[in-house]
Amino acid sequence: MLWHFFFESLAYIVAFRLYLWQRQKTGDFLEGGARWKVIVAAVAGAAIGSKLLYWLEDPLLTAQRWTDVRYILGGKTIVGALAGGTLAVELTKLRAGIQRRTGDLFAVPLAVGIAIGRIGCFIAGKQDDTYGIATSLHWGVDLADGVRRHPVQLYEAGAMLRGRLLHHPTRHDVPEIASVPTTAACGDHSGRQRPAARQSHSGRRATHQGRRRIASLVGKV
Repeated sequence: MLWHFFFESLAYIVAFRLYLWQRQKTGDFLEGGARWKVIVAAVAGAAIGSKLLYWLEDPLLTAQRWTDVRYILGGKTIVGALAGGTLAVELTKLRAGIQRRTGDLFAVPLAVGIAIGRIGCFIAGKQDDTYGIATSLHWGVDLADGVRRHPVQLYEAGAMLRGRLLHHPTRHDVPEIASVPTTAACGDHSGRQRPAARQSHSGRRATHQGRRRIASLVGKV
C-alpha cells in the first residue's frame, strides 16, 4: 500500500498548492482570517464526515469490530467527506455572518486532488475495495484475481480532470463546496468492499457517479 499512501499524500499537496495559486491569481473577497476559518471547518468537517458515514454504513459490523483499530482507522467515504465538509462550512459561515458563496477556490483543487487520489486507489487493486464489476470489454483490468474489471477509479479520475478542464473560475464568483480531503475518494482499507463499487453496473455509470457527487453538493449551496 506504499503507492497508495504516496498518491494520497501527493493529492493533498497538489490540491493545496493549486488552491494557493488560484487564490493569488483570481483574488478572494474574504479576508485572510475568515478564509482560514472556512478552510479549517471544511477539513475538519470532511474528516469527521468521511469516518462517521463509513461507520454508519454498516452499524452491526461497526459494533462488532469497534475494538479493531485497523477497521476503525482504515475506512472512509468521499460522500461523507463532502457532506461533512459542506455542513461544517455552512455552520461556520452562519456564525461569522458570511452570506456569499465561498467555495469556488476549492472546486478545481478538489477535482484534481480526487483524480490523483484515485490513481492510488487503482494501484492498490482489490485491497482498496473500490474496484469495478467484471467486464468483457477490451480495456478491462485484471487485478491479479483472473477477472477483468472496469477500472472505475480511472473513470472517476478522468471525469474529475474533464470537469477541471471545463471549469473556468471567475474572479469572486464562488460556489460552495468542501475542500481538500481528497483521500476520502479512496475506499475502505479494512477489507470491506465499498457499496459504490458493488453498485457500479457499467463504466459509464461509475463516471457519472463521480460527477454527480460533486455537482449535487455544489448545486445545493
